[in-house]
Amino acid sequence: MADRIKIFLKNETVLIISLVLAVLSSFAVRPDSEYAEYIDFRTLALLLSLMLVVAGAAKLGIFRWIAVRLVNTASDMRQLALILVMLCFVFSMFITNDVSLITFVPLAIEVLTMAHMEQYMIKVIVLQTVAANLGSMLTPIGNPQNLYLYGLSGMGMQDFCLLMLPYTLTALVMLVVSVFIFIRKDRMAADGMRGTQEVCTDTADADKNVVLLHVRYVMYALLFCIVSLNCCKSYFLSGASCHYIGSRGNN
Repeated sequence: MADRIKIFLKNETVLIISLVLAVLSSFAVRPDSEYAEYIDFRTLALLLSLMLVVAGAAKLGIFRWIAVRLVNTASDMRQLALILVMLCFVFSMFITNDVSLITFVPLAIEVLTMAHMEQYMIKVIVLQTVAANLGSMLTPIGNPQNLYLYGLSGMGMQDFCLLMLPYTLTALVMLVVSVFIFIRKDRMAADGMRGTQEVCTDTADADKNVVLLHVRYVMYALLFCIVSLNCCKSYFLSGASCHYIGSRGNN
């Protein structure tokens, strides 16, 4: 029994720390009936919907399919690293930073192994992690914090993106510079290049019912658009209402 408890504590370190901090915080803010109001159920519902749609699309191999075709255009290690890093940077704006890493880091490991470029693996993964977190700050759906702050601020979608655009562009430049500094322009061997092309089998070729697969692609694309629009519409209306109430109060 004691061994099981030790294993549980070791495997669930973050959970235990969170639980302890939650208990300690209850002494500063005493539990009462208003606790339920602290939970932003709207943000959680929208985030859950977004994650479900993205998970379904990832399971179909849509993001991997796009990534492999981009990777196959690389002729040297620096180009390959730049593509792998930019995949995380761009996709994190739309499918959240966590999903971007879960999708593209395993692909990077597989591609670099097939290309016999394992010596760059740590550097590429670190750059991918940084890229996913920096790219996700541009849009409200890039990460949960943005979604919450977007709703709390009452800003419009365009205003939010324009506010974050200078920081995102600065981060993009710094990422590109970092790739050029840390990744050398090594030529990949011919067998390594063939390996990168064989990393992923085309999902459409593997699936016998191509028509059904294409229908799934369209359905998930539509669902993603609907969820994204609901995020924007919900918070836009919320912001408009707050602005209206504030203007009435000033009058």
